[in-house]
Amino acid sequence: MRYGLELVSDPNRSLLFSIEDAQAHQRLPSDSDPLEITSIIKAATIIVERHIEMALVNQTYRLTLEAFPTMYDPVMTAGEAIAFPTRFGSSVTMKRLPLRIEFPIGNVTSIESIKYYDTDDEEVTMPEEDYVLAMGITPQYVVSKEVGSEWPAISSIIPNAVKIEFVAGFGDNPEKVPDDLRHAVKMVFGHLWENREDVAPTPGGLAPVVLPRNSDWILSRYRWR
Repeated sequence: MRYGLELVSDPNRSLLFSIEDAQAHQRLPSDSDPLEITSIIKAATIIVERHIEMALVNQTYRLTLEAFPTMYDPVMTAGEAIAFPTRFGSSVTMKRLPLRIEFPIGNVTSIESIKYYDTDDEEVTMPEEDYVLAMGITPQYVVSKEVGSEWPAISSIIPNAVKIEFVAGFGDNPEKVPDDLRHAVKMVFGHLWENREDVAPTPGGLAPVVLPRNSDWILSRYRWR
């Protein structure tokens, strides 16, 4: 299913680390341009977040869906048990998983709201007790707790009828972000500060060299897909 993801919270969030920390990490002179340092810290933070598909400091996002997920199997509805034959002649009863909405990024901590347009084309906010957020698993998802685990019926004429606002991140305080991830952002900052291009020139007219990114060693630990 196609979806849209947009940042709802203020993009001018707090820096992951201070200008002074950036100067100390990169051994920059005290008269370095603070606006340029700030810009590169923000760029480095976004690069890391996009790479690991996780938010660092808490942010609010809006996930827009064409519709709620539906089950097209006319024989078995969501949550219904069914017996499957095995290779040994006996059968095993299994229960189909509830219809779930997976989040395109990790580290989701809470759902602010789930809104949709019903069959009367009116916007409705689902009560919090009607759904549950799966924690401690990737990818994270939300499932309906309605009878049979079905989602509500929606409008047939309003496009993008479902909108989910949620919070993702390690916390509101940048200090809550794991130290190795904070260091990875500093490494990306240093890379962007020292190298304004993706490649480095070589003497003698040889082909330019692609610059290594040591932060990949850290970021690969957090990337979940």
